[in-house]
Parts: sequence; C-alpha cells; structure tokens
Amino acid sequence: MRNKLILGTAQFIPGGYGALRGYKKVSNSQLNEILNYAYKNGIRILETSNAYKNVISRISKLNKKK
Repeated sequence: MRNKLILGTAQFIPGGYGALRGYKKVSNSQLNEILNYAYKNGIRILETSNAYKNVISRISKLNKKK
C-alpha cells in the first residue's frame, strides 16, 4: 500500500485559520507555488470545505502546472 499525503487548505482562508488567524493572506502567487510543489511531490488530494470561504474558487482559478 502506498503512503498518501493530503494537503489541507484551511490556511489559505483570507485572514488565516486556527493558530495562524490574523496573519497575512496567502497570495494567489504563493498559493500557486504551494500547489505546484505539492503536485510535483505526489500530492493529488486537497482537503477543503465550503466553510473555508473562497478557497475552492481561488484554487480552481489558478494555473496548476504539472
């Protein structure tokens, strides 16, 4: 069985989440870099929720390079 990693997206909420609440928003450029790095390293699953405000729409608009 292969090990799988899942990238959580709660930290991409504007204004942060949990321990990072109040920190600077992750820019779209930074988010794109994070997603590309994750993809290049085998991460294919993102954990997200409708409760994470606009995270899903932000991710869907990015140019995800493979």
